[in-house]
Amino acid sequence: MKSRFTDCLHCMIGNDEDKLDILLSKQYRKFVKLYRIIESYSEDIDDIFYDPSDDDTLEVQLSTTFTKKQLSSVVKKLTKYIDDHDINGYAKVQDSVIVVSISMEEI
Repeated sequence: MKSRFTDCLHCMIGNDEDKLDILLSKQYRKFVKLYRIIESYSEDIDDIFYDPSDDDTLEVQLSTTFTKKQLSSVVKKLTKYIDDHDINGYAKVQDSVIVVSISMEEI
């Protein structure tokens, strides 16, 4: 994935207009935070799986080119960014993908 905002958006929603509508109307601020969290790793992200099942939580699964050893290091850095910026969320490794979750109410 390229590091542009629109590339991240397209990778998450593809051509699914329902996902786009939910993301822009109910999860936009969380999406911006997510983009800032993963932006520096964008070249290593192959795909982003996004299921808009909860309006207050944006959770994605990132398929990457990282090795298992690298995944642990990347998740630590993502977690540090989340903590340093007082974001209510987490990053973890699950089944060889990175899961990033952000919870907050949209205004």
